[in-house]
Amino acid sequence: MLGVFTRGQMVKPFSDAVAAARPGDIAPGLVETQFGYHIVQRLPYELVPKEEFARAFTQSAQQRAESSYYAGITDRAKLEVDGDAPATLKRAVREPAEHRKDRKTLASFQGGGLTVGRALQWVASLPNPQRIMQQLETAPDSAVRGFIRDVARQELLLREADRAKIEYTAAERTQLTQDWGNLVAMVWQGL
Repeated sequence: MLGVFTRGQMVKPFSDAVAAARPGDIAPGLVETQFGYHIVQRLPYELVPKEEFARAFTQSAQQRAESSYYAGITDRAKLEVDGDAPATLKRAVREPAEHRKDRKTLASFQGGGLTVGRALQWVASLPNPQRIMQQLETAPDSAVRGFIRDVARQELLLREADRAKIEYTAAERTQLTQDWGNLVAMVWQGL
């Protein structure tokens, strides 16, 4: 039993079979995915643990809200990654000590931008920064561009927090750092 999950969270053939089955029914035929063949039974609502459903629904709603919020911030700030930013960051991670104060812009946004030096500070704050720098150096430009965009978005979030005069406790800062590390790990897994 896989528990509660949202549509699209599983591979498409499996997700489609679950969505096509009515609660309490078994999907017709075997479902083939890259993981093998499956018999899919959708549990009736009364057998689904209410706490598990509530947790999954809340998490899904929170992720959608965060995505909308991030997209709004990015759009309002007119965030743009510079054309040569991937090559510039790749050079910087080869010799980070020489670029710690590098003010070359990787991404610009209304009222500011992300410099090479600041991007290196972000990388240094992550778990296992040496490994991340090695991955950045060899990653395709499209992946590095996405990484730069994500870091610039974090800069925008910090700016929003400063504007709102939000202050964090030590525990909240630790949690934010962990969340940022998890986000980066997820991005790299997607590559």
